Amino acid sequence: EAAGISVEYDTARQGYRIGKDASIGQPTLDEREALSLLVLARQWQGSDPLGLLKQAKTGVVKLLQALPDEARARVERCSSLLESDLPLFTQPRSRQKIYDRLLDALADGYQVRLTYRNPLQDREESTKVAPYRLLLGRFGWSLIGRSSLHRRVRIFSMAFVTEVIPTDDRAVV
Repeated sequence: EAAGISVEYDTARQGYRIGKDASIGQPTLDEREALSLLVLARQWQGSDPLGLLKQAKTGVVKLLQALPDEARARVERCSSLLESDLPLFTQPRSRQKIYDRLLDALADGYQVRLTYRNPLQDREESTKVAPYRLLLGRFGWSLIGRSSLHRRVRIFSMAFVTEVIPTDDRAVV
């Protein structure tokens, strides 16, 4: 606040954030930062179930355009030496709706009705979940959230989630 940037306390997340009305100038990247983003976007070898890789690549191109001409030329030269043509595993179209609904719920702060296959009991279960985070681990994406069925915070492997239905109930961390 002393620097002239409004700060708000977010009770749901129990922390501070920059105010919605705050205006901060365009970010400045040095060549290393720009190169690392470009390389990560081009060489990502993991799956893309959230469907964000294409946007990440176009976002990096936009950031590169903001660099001075000489710096941009150096970054592009260097990145072409590191480029990879490895194929990406993309999520089947049938699963995209699951991730889209979950991302919307996370962004808007609402609970979801989650149906998943319980691998230990070989049956489907349903629970209302207040989603906290999506986590990319060694075995893929997982959802961390409070489950009404289990009455505690749980980790749900997204590989076992079969349906996500948004609710009108606010999610509280």
